[in-house]
Amino acid sequence: MISGDKYSHSQPPRIASAILFACLAVVCSPIIFAQTNGEPPLFYLFSLVEAPDTSPEKVEAAMNQLLGRGQKIVPLLQERFNETGNTRYFYLMQKLSNTRVSTSAEADKWDKSHYFRQKYQEAQNAMESGESERAIKLAEAILTLEPQLDFAEEVKRFISDLRDMAQQVLYGEMKAERDIYVPGETVQVQLRLSNPNNSPVAIHAGDNGIVLQVYVQEFTPAGSCVDHTLSHIIPLTGQIILTSRQIWQSKVAIPNPVSDKAIYRVIHLKAAIPRCQVQQEDRRLYPRIVFRPVRVAVLPRPFHDVVRQPIASALYALRLGYAEHLFFAAFFVDRQAQAELIPAMIERLGTNAAMDQVITAILRRVSGQNLSGRNAWHNYWQANGASWAKHKASGEK
Repeated sequence: MISGDKYSHSQPPRIASAILFACLAVVCSPIIFAQTNGEPPLFYLFSLVEAPDTSPEKVEAAMNQLLGRGQKIVPLLQERFNETGNTRYFYLMQKLSNTRVSTSAEADKWDKSHYFRQKYQEAQNAMESGESERAIKLAEAILTLEPQLDFAEEVKRFISDLRDMAQQVLYGEMKAERDIYVPGETVQVQLRLSNPNNSPVAIHAGDNGIVLQVYVQEFTPAGSCVDHTLSHIIPLTGQIILTSRQIWQSKVAIPNPVSDKAIYRVIHLKAAIPRCQVQQEDRRLYPRIVFRPVRVAVLPRPFHDVVRQPIASALYALRLGYAEHLFFAAFFVDRQAQAELIPAMIERLGTNAAMDQVITAILRRVSGQNLSGRNAWHNYWQANGASWAKHKASGEK
């Protein structure tokens, strides 16, 4: 998994590289010191990948050379990944695994986009949890590894929004009445603008208003996921004056239609004033004000209890063969608890068609791997289970 703290732009002393060389000499297999056909030895490439003072250009070149070595180095990459937790090794293993499954450009493009979409979702999850610094690092790591992604501009805007939130003179907050809803219940959301300063501020939004973006994902037990986006503009007419610590607020209702089938729906809400004039004493600013985002979950009322004890509910459903309970509970199981649930689900594969469908969908969603069958998932878990709980999840909750 991509971990943003591996991609700092700081430049520590060059002694870090020398230390890495020494550590590699102690812990790595002798094969990585061998030089083949004039190519640099693997230990040298590993040190470039791991050293915090390596330039982005050298890291990219080293990763490309490692990819050129082919699938035979996957066990060594796994060894280094288990030892260091460096997410670049995970990415390299992912790329080489894709090559083994299919060499078509179309398959590679799909997998790459899917993989980094998951990482982007992890960054969004961090932002929604208030971990803005970590979210920025994760998003920057995505652009460092794959700057040509088809949604790169969206990631750049995400980073820009986070920085705007950190610097803005007004604080934008958005809050839903509840975290969990039933299909058919209108989602009530409150937007607030507060003045954290010791002096009054005057806001002129002009024709802009607050732009509210609603992104909806719907998951089914069979593993499909559909999404759609809609926008709504909340007008801000005239001039709004906020004294010190004063709050302006407005409510908005978000549609949440009834569904005739079992679905898990996630509603992501983002809001911003694209441009406005803010006057504070003798200062006149033209900021883009970003509201802290909100996410709510929608599931049928009979399954709301799984939210209280998700891992216990998931394991109970797995043991009794309750496929729908397992489907809903799995969305709320955190990364650490997944390390207990995943092997239990893999062992259950092949015993019931309905459970197999739900289990396979869960495994594909949380792992990003398009595998099928008990043996394939068993092999995957053998390679990745030991380091699973070390990295934060990217799946929906």
